[in-house]
Amino acid sequence: MSSQRIPEIKIEKVKKSTKIAVVTAIWNQDLTDKMLEEEIDSAEIAKNTGLNVTTLSLSDLKKTEPNVTINAKGAGYYKCDSHSTPSEFMEEMKAYLISSGVQIFKNEKVEDFEVSEGKIITIKTKGQILKADEFVLAAGCWSSFLTKKLGLNILLQAGKGYRINTENETGISIPAILAEKKVAVTPMNGFTRFAGTMEIAEINNKLNGVRVDAIANAVSQYYPEIELSKEEKENASSGLRPLSFDDFTG
Repeated sequence: MSSQRIPEIKIEKVKKSTKIAVVTAIWNQDLTDKMLEEEIDSAEIAKNTGLNVTTLSLSDLKKTEPNVTINAKGAGYYKCDSHSTPSEFMEEMKAYLISSGVQIFKNEKVEDFEVSEGKIITIKTKGQILKADEFVLAAGCWSSFLTKKLGLNILLQAGKGYRINTENETGISIPAILAEKKVAVTPMNGFTRFAGTMEIAEINNKLNGVRVDAIANAVSQYYPEIELSKEEKENASSGLRPLSFDDFTG
């Protein structure tokens, strides 16, 4: 079993080559006046804190997003927000780290820690021992499994988010949050992603068809000319987000 020391690196910047766009919070025609007022208040609060936010009427929204039919009362236009295609960002980040001297060990499972005087000295994987001055635990919702080996009890729960991708042309050019349905819409390079729900469950990749249908129905409700196919819904996937105790109470 070999022993290696992890090199130090300072990340200064990552190239932004992916498309940048604003985010719109769209208010559907079925939105109650009370909730509409709350959404407008949220936009005003954001604006008053210095963020570049405006509210759009339906006619303004049509001018802003002219290539897709939207069933809405209006929108909050968050020009301060941006987005990217995650897979492209990760490839750029990976290339940047490797070029900066970072070593990436693939398929390495952490099996144990060596601790001395309350400090981690090394981590042990199946094939090697890694030494460093400091260690960062960033294993998402799996972090609590590792901390148990250290006698630490971190309260984490997996939150499962769903997504449906379509490679069909949608006409959507600006990311959006479908306010009442809590669905996020993101045009990416080569496809459009519709994501939402937060299912509190065990760590697994099982999908609830009811939740998948809820996202698809929300899309059709806001964008009446877009209908996600049976195949696209069958190809829906999920991701797990670590939730702390504060996420449940706040």
